[in-house]
Amino acid sequence: MSLPTKGRVLVVDDDVDLAKLLGRYLIKADLDVGVRHDGNAAVDAVREFKPDVVVLDLGLPGID
Repeated sequence: MSLPTKGRVLVVDDDVDLAKLLGRYLIKADLDVGVRHDGNAAVDAVREFKPDVVVLDLGLPGID
């Protein structure tokens, strides 16, 4: 599987270690990456960061 380059990806997961690991992997794939750990922060990040793709955990603190 090949990943697009120069895109923006937002990783949202309350498992901090997993989110950071995935974020580092995506950065190595030459993507612009944002990482958040709760639903409210994710909503704010979508508005500010304007990602092309969101990798989202479904059961988050704050809002699901």
